[in-house]
Amino acid sequence: MVNRYVLITNVVFDLMKDLVLKGKKALHVSVMSTTLLWSMGAASVVPAFAAEASAFKDGDLIKSTARADVYLYMSGARSPFPNQAVFNSWDYKFTNVIKTSQDAINAVPLSGSNVTYRPCTRMIKLNTDVKTYVVSPNGSLHWVKTQEVATALFGSDWNKKIDDVADVFFTNYTVGEPVEAAKPIPGCFLRDAASAKTYYVNTDGTKSEVDAKGLSENRVNTKFVWTAPASLISSATTSTTQPTITGAKAELAM
Repeated sequence: MVNRYVLITNVVFDLMKDLVLKGKKALHVSVMSTTLLWSMGAASVVPAFAAEASAFKDGDLIKSTARADVYLYMSGARSPFPNQAVFNSWDYKFTNVIKTSQDAINAVPLSGSNVTYRPCTRMIKLNTDVKTYVVSPNGSLHWVKTQEVATALFGSDWNKKIDDVADVFFTNYTVGEPVEAAKPIPGCFLRDAASAKTYYVNTDGTKSEVDAKGLSENRVNTKFVWTAPASLISSATTSTTQPTITGAKAELAM
């Protein structure tokens, strides 16, 4: 009985010793594999993602396949759309969004600001502010001081063309001069009630006629082209540098 017990004990000891040795060897191999992976493979993953991100061009819409967030790529950075209303104001289509890996998205730094409403598409108001604003280029807000001005710019149903914006997004905008009288607002697309011609109001206050191709290539949804009295449109002089817009303009389509 004793000899049999000793024999069994020795066998068990030898098995345990063998397992320990194999475990050490496996650990050693694992460490070596991890080191090799980083030095030979994983180290090249970061440049690969960076290369993928560098393929983006200004104006691209990008998102991760793992998340719902959509970003606008501009100048090597990404800006998120805070909601679908802002996305729709630029007449973007989800079918044009480039889906990529989360690592490729992470390789593109955030711009530090969200995308703002396209100028003159919707009026906006804050949840804690009774003022109604019109948006002009570069996210500038202008308080529309009276209903008469709002009616002249956006029609009798102007109060149905207002979106609420959460206070947290207010810092994405800057506050400009209030609109105290009816006048063409930079960034607006206006349809002359008399001639049915469409005009764009430039940042210097002049106007440029826009043809059908100009509207299409700059992704201008006609529901955001406001019909205005001929007197309002004629108050803006025609641009001498850009009397007509017949194709895509980067400053219009972002």
